[in-house]
Amino acid sequence: MRILAGGVYLLVSHLVLCEVISYALTAANGKESLKIKKKHNYDHNSSGLMCEFISVERGCGRLRNRLLTTSTGKKFCARYRNNQDLLRGEYLSYLTSVLLEMHNVPTIIPVQVTINSIMWSTIWFELKSAGWEANAIVTLTAWMNDLRPVVAPKCIQLLIPCDFGRQSNTKEDIQPDKQGSALLQWADLIVFDYLTGNLDRLVSHLYNEKWDVKSMTRSVHNLSFNTGNLVFLDNESGFEHSYNLLSTYQHFHERLLQIICALKNQTRSRIEKLAKSRDLGAEFGQVNTFPNLISPLSENALATLKRRLQRVLDHLQTC
Repeated sequence: MRILAGGVYLLVSHLVLCEVISYALTAANGKESLKIKKKHNYDHNSSGLMCEFISVERGCGRLRNRLLTTSTGKKFCARYRNNQDLLRGEYLSYLTSVLLEMHNVPTIIPVQVTINSIMWSTIWFELKSAGWEANAIVTLTAWMNDLRPVVAPKCIQLLIPCDFGRQSNTKEDIQPDKQGSALLQWADLIVFDYLTGNLDRLVSHLYNEKWDVKSMTRSVHNLSFNTGNLVFLDNESGFEHSYNLLSTYQHFHERLLQIICALKNQTRSRIEKLAKSRDLGAEFGQVNTFPNLISPLSENALATLKRRLQRVLDHLQTC
């Protein structure tokens, strides 16, 4: 099995999946360099080397999601979806972050719940009681400690152009990191959600203003702060699901896009590369290490993404 994490391909067997997810998450968030390139050839009958989930807790968001603990004490969030578009949206949004070289999206690995395997058999009764079905595809991410809520900067709250040359010291702005100012991470967020069509973050706050006039001043939904970086969580509404609703929500995306006029050089160059690509589907194919579990974007979705990539570039050239 080959997993892309932090720009490095890991060559591993399914027996060390637990270790891989933990290291992959670390690499994806830019905390340290990932140097695992070993090929493992362990005995399939050696259960001590298997990834075995031994306990289940409620948590990790929605009702059927669960926090799983392995026999070695590692914890993972497992997200279960009846709607396959949402599961695909989460994984394909992660792949988009890989293509854009944004390190704010935790590494996601889809796995199949094979109930007779060592990985799942111990906890299957509890998962079945939670409404899970055998052989379902779920997504796993490593559990992250010390995630804190975050409020949007004033310029985003008020929908006025953000001054990316100014370092804000207000309590709701995070400190700058090595990739640029704090506000540039917010610009990445706005562009990321624009490209994927995600309607379950800042867009939902704008939509909710009709009922809650203080909506934009509240902690941003599906967004956290951890060790100097924004963390883009629960991106399941991206692509097919949200693209089908653009007639309702597109003007909110446009309002947010209008307030940014700068991106990290790396982000902009990656958008330019993807916009020029003659085969956007192939770009995704190069980073999709689980094509047998998650189907690719449809031709219509790829065409929509292509238009949105160009729209972002057109805006940056004229603002």
